[in-house]
Amino acid sequence: MKPFNPDRRKFLKLSAATVGSSLVLGISWTADSAAAEERSQPFQPNAWLRIESTGIITIFIAEAEMGQGTYTSLPMLVAEELEADWASVRVKHASLDPIYGFQGTGGSRSIQKAWKTLREAGAIARQMLKTAGAKHLNVPIEQCQVQTSKVIHQTTGRSVKYAELVGSAARLPIPKSVKLKTSNEFNIIGHSLPRLDLAAKLNGSARYGIDVKLPEMLYATIAQSPEFGGLVKNFNASAIKQRSGILDCFAIDEGVVVVAKSTWQAFQARQALEIEWHQGANVQLDNDRILQSLADDAALPPAEVIFESGEPLAQLQTRRLRHLVTSFNLRLRWRQPF
Repeated sequence: MKPFNPDRRKFLKLSAATVGSSLVLGISWTADSAAAEERSQPFQPNAWLRIESTGIITIFIAEAEMGQGTYTSLPMLVAEELEADWASVRVKHASLDPIYGFQGTGGSRSIQKAWKTLREAGAIARQMLKTAGAKHLNVPIEQCQVQTSKVIHQTTGRSVKYAELVGSAARLPIPKSVKLKTSNEFNIIGHSLPRLDLAAKLNGSARYGIDVKLPEMLYATIAQSPEFGGLVKNFNASAIKQRSGILDCFAIDEGVVVVAKSTWQAFQARQALEIEWHQGANVQLDNDRILQSLADDAALPPAEVIFESGEPLAQLQTRRLRHLVTSFNLRLRWRQPF
């Protein structure tokens, strides 16, 4: 394992922001009722995970799930360091709290961006639970290990579940340093596991943006220029505003917006728009011209080496491979639309 030294103030800030403040009332509790209340409170040491007294582990993900698997792969990072029982893991999309940072998703960067952050979040929770478990079992922490949401005393085999430790772990200070697992210690990362979002998508309970319904909710759609950079010159605003269910119609930099009481009314009005465009400098631009421009740029010297491993040119000059170089010349060109 390699050591990691988290910013204590940062994680305390995370905890305060996600758990919230408490109001202490002057009510007399018995020791038993106070202990029961403590056990019922979830353990949430940072913004990324919460463990309930039922044993359910909720992991909060700030990246969008668009079929690429982020609602499973990112929770795996937390669960790995947490030593969580995967059957107890649930995923929930993070709130819009700035504490989660930029929540844009794209470029296949979700794992790269979250690799350290989410593992650190799980490792901190693991250390706190391990400490609480050792105290619960009344044994030295050095004699304990964590596995599948349990703290286990290696000598006697006695164990305590995370679910039983949420109250006591929540009272512990955030550790000043924790250790992240090395790749040969991984039990979850690199393994094929059931997707956390699959069941809801199969049984129809998954909620998409189109499913959201709010009181007096309105719907808007945009008619955009057929050319990049095109601007609105004029359009039939008066005629559109007279249509049933249309509340407004106005121009923006990117096109014309129609606001309506329903998606159907908005879409029908957009189709009825008559827009005259200032076409701009890109009116002649199309796929063929873009691809030709890229090919022309690629042919300009000097060519940039993007990746190189070993000594390919030197190997081609060896006696064993030299005849291949002189016997044929292979040229290939790949194109992709991204």
